[in-house]
Amino acid sequence: MENINFIAEMKINEFKMMKEEKEKLINTCVDMINYYTDKLNSYKNDISESEEKLKQELICMIPESDYKQTKTQSSYKTPSAKIIKKMETKQIKLSDDYKESEIAEEYIKVKRSVDWINFKKILDIAGDNVINKETGEIIESCRIEIKPAETSIKII
Repeated sequence: MENINFIAEMKINEFKMMKEEKEKLINTCVDMINYYTDKLNSYKNDISESEEKLKQELICMIPESDYKQTKTQSSYKTPSAKIIKKMETKQIKLSDDYKESEIAEEYIKVKRSVDWINFKKILDIAGDNVINKETGEIIESCRIEIKPAETSIKII
């Protein structure tokens, strides 16, 4: 028995050393990812700021009278760009705390769903079927999923 414990301890120590080494590598990689993510975000921010600056410069350069007007927007086309200014519009939105009494019944939707917590209490597995324990009938709407066995070792 002592020999088995010695071999097990050797393998556990070998694992701990490998784990420590890999965790150092993981931490270095995470630091590199964070560094490059920050760089990417900085580059994206630079692009956005430059784009916004260009947009403002172009808008200021072109007189409002040169824009083509429609009911909802005005636009101006250059050889390499199209500037579109969308006008403010009003939209109807439903309040979260709406009053059902103000809305006709035909516009109210009711979603039905299964009370799974209570329903599964009356179900049981019989062979390859799910049955209702109270009536004995097979419930075809339910299926059996097999959760694989699991073994764990906690290193202390």
